[in-house]
Amino acid sequence: MELYQLLIDRYPRDTDALFRFAEVATDTDRLQEGEKAVRACLAIEADNVYCRFQSMLLKIKENRFGEVVTDYRSLPQSIQDYPWFDAPLGLAWTCPHS
Repeated sequence: MELYQLLIDRYPRDTDALFRFAEVATDTDRLQEGEKAVRACLAIEADNVYCRFQSMLLKIKENRFGEVVTDYRSLPQSIQDYPWFDAPLGLAWTCPHS
């Protein structure tokens, strides 16, 4: 985690580093830090599939299932078929959401 923190401190517009930081933060239940990195990544590149995916995983961990479905529906058609989106979307559909 510290390595990725150093990377994003040095290169704050590096979307790969922001994604990796968010991924590690999510895996270690540091969800607020992960969300901050995902937001930064998507502010730089709104259609970044890795950060969109990580955003969905963060929302799954926070039981925000309806937002995952909404996020998927709002994806540009050009990236909706990205295979990683199947996992969070499937989880969101099987859990109660509003």
